[in-house]
Amino acid sequence: MKIEKNNVCPLIKIKSPDGADFFSEHTHLINNNGFVWFCRFGKNNMKQETLKQYAPYIIIKESGIKEGGVYLAKYTDITETSPDIQFMPSYYNKMNLHISMWFKIIEIKSIDYSLLTSSFVGKTSGGSIQSILKSMCPAFFVKCISTVEI
Repeated sequence: MKIEKNNVCPLIKIKSPDGADFFSEHTHLINNNGFVWFCRFGKNNMKQETLKQYAPYIIIKESGIKEGGVYLAKYTDITETSPDIQFMPSYYNKMNLHISMWFKIIEIKSIDYSLLTSSFVGKTSGGSIQSILKSMCPAFFVKCISTVEI
Protein backbone atom coordinates (compact mmCIF):
# COMPACT_ATOMS: atom_id res chain seq x y z
CA MET A 1 0.00 0.00 0.00
CA LYS A 2 1.26 3.44 -0.87
CA ILE A 3 -0.02 6.81 0.27
CA GLU A 4 1.41 9.72 -1.67
CA LYS A 5 2.51 12.99 -0.11
CA ASN A 6 -0.47 15.37 0.34
CA ASN A 7 -3.05 12.54 0.10
CA VAL A 8 -5.80 12.75 2.71
CA CYS A 9 -7.45 9.85 4.49
CA PRO A 10 -9.65 9.33 7.54
CA LEU A 11 -8.18 8.29 10.87
CA ILE A 12 -10.76 6.41 12.92
CA LYS A 13 -10.34 5.66 16.61
CA ILE A 14 -11.88 2.41 17.81
CA LYS A 15 -12.30 0.53 21.06
CA SER A 16 -12.52 -3.24 20.65
CA PRO A 17 -14.39 -5.13 23.35
CA ASP A 18 -12.44 -7.15 25.90
CA GLY A 19 -11.24 -10.43 24.44
CA ALA A 20 -11.53 -9.30 20.80
CA ASP A 21 -8.39 -9.12 18.69
CA PHE A 22 -9.25 -6.49 16.09
CA PHE A 23 -6.35 -7.17 13.74
CA SER A 24 -6.44 -10.97 13.71
CA GLU A 25 -10.24 -11.16 13.35
CA HIS A 26 -10.27 -8.77 10.39
CA THR A 27 -7.19 -10.36 8.78
CA HIS A 28 -8.70 -13.85 9.13
CA LEU A 29 -11.79 -12.84 7.15
CA ILE A 30 -9.72 -11.10 4.47
CA ASN A 31 -7.61 -14.24 4.06
CA ASN A 32 -10.70 -16.46 3.83
CA ASN A 33 -13.00 -14.25 1.72
CA GLY A 34 -10.80 -11.64 0.05
CA PHE A 35 -12.44 -8.89 2.11
CA VAL A 36 -14.01 -8.01 5.45
CA TRP A 37 -16.56 -5.39 6.46
CA PHE A 38 -15.19 -2.91 9.02
CA CYS A 39 -17.77 -0.90 10.93
CA ARG A 40 -17.33 2.70 11.96
CA PHE A 41 -19.50 2.67 15.09
CA GLY A 42 -20.80 5.75 16.88
CA LYS A 43 -21.99 9.17 15.86
CA ASN A 44 -20.98 9.79 12.27
CA ASN A 45 -19.00 12.95 11.60
CA MET A 46 -17.89 11.86 8.09
CA LYS A 47 -19.86 11.78 4.87
CA GLN A 48 -19.51 9.15 2.15
CA GLU A 49 -19.27 11.85 -0.52
CA THR A 50 -16.29 13.39 1.26
CA LEU A 51 -14.58 10.05 1.83
CA LYS A 52 -14.86 9.16 -1.85
CA GLN A 53 -12.82 12.27 -2.76
CA TYR A 54 -9.74 10.86 -1.08
CA ALA A 55 -7.42 7.87 -1.46
CA PRO A 56 -9.08 4.52 -0.67
CA TYR A 57 -7.28 4.13 2.65
CA ILE A 58 -8.26 4.46 6.29
CA ILE A 59 -6.03 4.57 9.31
CA ILE A 60 -7.46 2.79 12.33
CA LYS A 61 -6.14 3.50 15.84
CA GLU A 62 -7.15 1.34 18.79
CA SER A 63 -7.77 3.44 21.88
CA GLY A 64 -6.03 2.28 25.02
CA ILE A 65 -2.92 0.98 23.27
CA LYS A 66 -0.25 3.56 23.88
CA GLU A 67 2.04 4.01 20.89
CA GLY A 68 0.57 0.95 19.15
CA GLY A 69 -2.62 -0.47 17.75
CA VAL A 70 -2.30 1.39 14.44
CA TYR A 71 -3.47 -0.15 11.16
CA LEU A 72 -3.61 0.96 7.55
CA ALA A 73 -6.48 -0.51 5.54
CA LYS A 74 -7.40 -0.31 1.88
CA TYR A 75 -11.11 -0.32 1.07
CA THR A 76 -13.15 -0.70 -2.11
CA ASP A 77 -16.64 0.30 -0.95
CA ILE A 78 -18.47 2.33 1.70
CA THR A 79 -22.10 1.81 2.69
CA GLU A 80 -24.53 2.67 5.46
CA THR A 81 -26.42 -0.61 4.93
CA SER A 82 -25.46 -3.54 7.18
CA PRO A 83 -23.72 -6.25 5.13
CA ASP A 84 -24.01 -10.03 5.42
CA ILE A 85 -22.81 -11.03 8.91
CA GLN A 86 -20.62 -13.83 7.55
CA PHE A 87 -18.26 -11.15 6.20
CA MET A 88 -17.82 -9.23 9.47
CA PRO A 89 -16.00 -10.18 12.69
CA SER A 90 -18.27 -12.14 15.03
CA TYR A 91 -17.58 -9.82 17.98
CA TYR A 92 -19.51 -7.07 16.15
CA ASN A 93 -22.73 -8.91 17.06
CA LYS A 94 -22.05 -8.20 20.75
CA MET A 95 -21.52 -4.46 20.35
CA ASN A 96 -24.44 -2.24 21.29
CA LEU A 97 -23.27 0.85 19.48
CA HIS A 98 -24.86 2.89 16.74
CA ILE A 99 -23.69 1.66 13.33
CA SER A 100 -22.82 4.59 11.13
CA MET A 101 -20.74 3.35 8.21
CA TRP A 102 -19.28 0.17 6.74
CA PHE A 103 -15.98 -0.07 4.84
CA LYS A 104 -15.27 -3.10 2.63
CA ILE A 105 -11.60 -3.71 3.46
CA ILE A 106 -9.47 -5.80 1.09
CA GLU A 107 -6.12 -5.31 2.80
CA ILE A 108 -4.99 -4.36 6.30
CA LYS A 109 -1.52 -4.01 7.80
CA SER A 110 -0.19 -3.05 11.19
CA ILE A 111 1.97 0.08 11.09
CA ASP A 112 4.36 1.63 13.58
CA TYR A 113 3.00 4.41 15.72
CA SER A 114 6.14 6.44 14.90
CA LEU A 115 5.31 6.22 11.18
CA LEU A 116 1.85 7.59 11.89
CA THR A 117 3.15 10.49 13.98
CA SER A 118 6.01 11.39 11.64
CA SER A 119 4.18 11.08 8.30
CA PHE A 120 0.73 12.56 9.00
CA VAL A 121 -0.78 15.79 10.37
CA GLY A 122 -4.31 17.04 10.87
CA LYS A 123 -5.76 17.98 7.49
CA THR A 124 -7.29 21.29 8.49
CA SER A 125 -5.17 22.24 11.47
CA GLY A 126 -1.81 20.82 10.48
CA GLY A 127 -1.72 19.66 14.09
CA SER A 128 0.31 16.78 15.41
CA ILE A 129 -1.23 13.33 15.49
CA GLN A 130 -0.42 12.98 19.21
CA SER A 131 -2.59 16.03 19.97
CA ILE A 132 -5.38 14.87 17.69
CA LEU A 133 -5.49 11.42 19.30
CA LYS A 134 -6.07 13.05 22.70
CA SER A 135 -9.21 14.77 21.43
CA MET A 136 -12.71 13.42 22.05
CA CYS A 137 -13.42 13.30 18.29
CA PRO A 138 -13.65 9.65 17.15
CA ALA A 139 -12.72 10.30 13.52
CA PHE A 140 -10.98 13.00 11.54
CA PHE A 141 -9.05 13.53 8.32
CA VAL A 142 -5.26 13.49 8.22
CA LYS A 143 -2.86 14.54 5.48
CA CYS A 144 0.25 12.61 4.51
CA ILE A 145 3.32 14.88 4.65
CA SER A 146 5.71 12.35 3.07
CA THR A 147 5.04 9.40 0.78
CA VAL A 148 4.41 6.25 2.82
CA GLU A 149 4.77 2.74 1.46
CA ILE A 150 3.85 -0.27 3.55
